[in-house]
Amino acid sequence: MVILAFAIVYIVWGSTYFFIQVAVQQIPPMMIGAFRFIIAGALLLGWCIITKEGIGSPQQIRIAAVTGMLMLLGGTGAVIWAEKWLPSSLVAILLGVVFAGEHMSLLQVFSFVIILGSVLLINTAR
Repeated sequence: MVILAFAIVYIVWGSTYFFIQVAVQQIPPMMIGAFRFIIAGALLLGWCIITKEGIGSPQQIRIAAVTGMLMLLGGTGAVIWAEKWLPSSLVAILLGVVFAGEHMSLLQVFSFVIILGSVLLINTAR
């Protein structure tokens, strides 16, 4: 069961970058992000209604709205915007390194350089 869970996460999470890359060829990047957030918000609101959970106080809703706008315009929006010009594999690797949260060891830096070089080589060979 654990292997199945990891496989699902691997496939769903990994395919996100690919589908963003496909979508930005036809749809403006920020509109893609807006669609994702609207759909996720509607699903979560529906869940709250079905389970009779509260949606929060007005202050919590304001904080969530500000956080959502920052994510749309900053984090997620930047990733979607970058995929307009960069290969999805490169964006995924760069995000993995940038947001690792810790200082990288020499071995990790070496591995990153090899992986990044491989991705660049593959994409320039096209």
